Amino acid sequence: MTHPHDGYLDVGPLSPTRIVATAGGFIALVGVTASFTGIELPTVMAEEAKDLRRTVARATRLAGIVTGGLYAVSAWALMIATGPRNIQAAARTHGPQLIFDLVTPYLLAPLVQLGQLLFLTSLFAAALAFHATAARYLFALGREGVLPGWLGKTSRHTGAPARASLTHSLIAATALAGYVAAGWRDPLTHLLFWGTVAGGFGVLILRLPARWRGSATAPTHPPPPPLLSLSDQEGRIPVRNHPATAVQPGLGIRQATPADLDQITATLVDAFLDTPDARWLIPDRDARHTVYPRLCAALAGYTLRKGRIDIAGDGRA
Repeated sequence: MTHPHDGYLDVGPLSPTRIVATAGGFIALVGVTASFTGIELPTVMAEEAKDLRRTVARATRLAGIVTGGLYAVSAWALMIATGPRNIQAAARTHGPQLIFDLVTPYLLAPLVQLGQLLFLTSLFAAALAFHATAARYLFALGREGVLPGWLGKTSRHTGAPARASLTHSLIAATALAGYVAAGWRDPLTHLLFWGTVAGGFGVLILRLPARWRGSATAPTHPPPPPLLSLSDQEGRIPVRNHPATAVQPGLGIRQATPADLDQITATLVDAFLDTPDARWLIPDRDARHTVYPRLCAALAGYTLRKGRIDIAGDGRA
């Protein structure tokens, strides 16, 4: 950007009107959409988050801002260096080497080589991140019964979705084998570009309103019964699925404090761990026993900070 091709910084390429002003604008929009599909990774990994609400929201926003900023500045810098009218021709001539050829006259050779090495490692990191995300999707779909249930099983030793990971690896290997068998020589055109465009187009379709897609709305499920139900006449607070657990008259009800978080978490886990909805959400009980304490602790902690929880005097309900 310090050596603009036209002698000045042209901000024209940053105008959103360029998307619809060119014949390939829609394809570019699809490609941009596909480029942002990885920012949902914090949500995919939400089960491992210590602070479910705060951490996931912050990480998703940060990923969108950083990714969008890097994309915009990098693309703009390339156009500044080559000139907006010459960027397509330069990209065809130099290919992935374009960015390094542009900076070679101004940087030492070791720095350029270091940039090429970092470029290769970043591609590997990106591929690994996509693999992890795809494996998580297969795992979640298998766990919820959309795909075969064996995909929703985790490794007993690591807790990772090993079956989903191996399945995605097999799919990727099959795609690469088909690519080689077809005799294609340009992976950026035949494999990466068209695969990205097809995936991005699918993401755009999924984001359309249901009435535009012509599909029925998702089935609604009845709301679960309340966790606690008060009865002023009898002074009892039965816990869901534990009707025998009740506050004896005279113990009283008090507002919970952060010191009660462990007891509240244990009560919630005990009440919800083996409910039908819990078994549907996470069929494996060992996995459920790992996830639910974190989930209940996060929900109870958030409610203590932002709202109010009333418990029995002895903290058992």
